Formats: sequence, C-alpha cells, structure tokens
Amino acid sequence: MPVYGTLDVTAGLGDRAMVPDLSSPAMTFDDARILQFVYEIAPTDPLALLPPALHPTNPPLVYFQLIDVRDSEIGSFRLLTTRIASRAGTRLRGFLTGALVDGEEARGVLDGRWGFGAKPASIKLHPYLDVIRCTAEVDGRPVFDASLIDPEPISGGDLMYVASAHLARTADGPTLLQVDPEFVFRKADRGKPHLALATPEAMGTDAIHPVWAVSASYTSVELTFCELRFASDPTVPALIGTVAVGADE
Repeated sequence: MPVYGTLDVTAGLGDRAMVPDLSSPAMTFDDARILQFVYEIAPTDPLALLPPALHPTNPPLVYFQLIDVRDSEIGSFRLLTTRIASRAGTRLRGFLTGALVDGEEARGVLDGRWGFGAKPASIKLHPYLDVIRCTAEVDGRPVFDASLIDPEPISGGDLMYVASAHLARTADGPTLLQVDPEFVFRKADRGKPHLALATPEAMGTDAIHPVWAVSASYTSVELTFCELRFASDPTVPALIGTVAVGADE
C-alpha cells in the first residue's frame, strides 16, 4: 500500500502563487534550452516534503531544472525550479518546492497561469564546449551553482522530463495543479553532473539534501506549457481527489 505525504498544505499558503483562472491558454516557446540535474537525496522523511495527494518514490529524488527562453511573447527569461520526485496515483510527478525566475514579465505569467510562485533572481546559463553551467543569485547572494561536465550528444528519445505538480491558491482554496509541458527535442546532450551549491533559498526548503548524482542533460527544444487539464485536492490521495479542468472540464 502506498504511503502519502504529510506536508501541511495551509502552512505558508500566502506565499504560494494565486491562479485566478484555471482555463488560461497554452503557450509555446519555439527555441528553449533546458539544463536538468537529477540527484538522490539523503535519507530523511520524504513524506514531510509532499502533500497528502502524492506519495514518494524510492529512492527519493530531486530534479533541478533550468529553462532558458531567449525570445517569446513574454520576453526572454530563465526559470530555475526544484522538484521532488513523487507519484499522483500511478503517474510520475515532480512536486515543486522552489522556483526562481530572471524576467519580470514572464514571472507574472508563469505564476498566474501555472502557479510557479517564482521569486526574482539573476540566473545565468554558461554553455561551453566542455561544461554547461547554471548559476543563480538572489539580491547578489549566490544560491545555486551546478554544471554538466563533458557533454556527449544523445537522442532526445533517451530523456524523460517529468511533469509537475504545483501547490497554488485558487478560488477553491489550496489546489494542486498538474502542469504537463510538451517537448519537441531538436538537440540533446548528457554528461556528468556536478552540484556546487543549492541553498534553501533556491530550493524553497531546508529539508532537501542532495547526496548522489544520477544524471545531467542539456537540450534544445520547442517547449509548450499546456493549458491546465487536471487539478487535485492536495489533502487527499490524487486518485480520489483529481478533477478535470479547463478544456477538459
């Protein structure tokens, strides 16, 4: 039998993004770069990181993902997220614990449509031949620094980017939004991950302790943030608390 998260979804709810309309349209970014690192996290209480709608994976994993968009209808932006591997029923999801964004116009759209709740930051992507590095600062303080070392080309079909679950505020109260991006891969590389710095300010919590490197990838994609299709009551298992919204309502 699965065990479910114990996170108090009302604690700090005022800091979560407000999503006033769950039927906002999709948005496509024709030329995006994605740099992702996957780490196993130290033995801890994984249930405390997840709401009761989700249950943890074994082993517990964290995803660090940078999305770099150089031109779009909401300007250029870089979005850095931290997510905990989990399952909503049988579906694999990354539960969002923290997000940083470089791009004020994009911040408003990403928060209001998909509930990222991103905090403003200065985020840099440094793509070199032998290393691809991401750094982030908040108010001049370094909060994240990770690199993919010795990139090697692979097929995009060898990668799987996990969909997300975002705890947000809606007219119905705390709601777990299922955010399902779509990707058209154009180029992909993998390499050795090296995490030099990931602070609680970047991760959204001090309860995540990455210990074992799993993978690192860097891709060029067409990225679509789809319209919201499903939302869940975060206080009960997703199998019984999920409803269709938006176009599928």
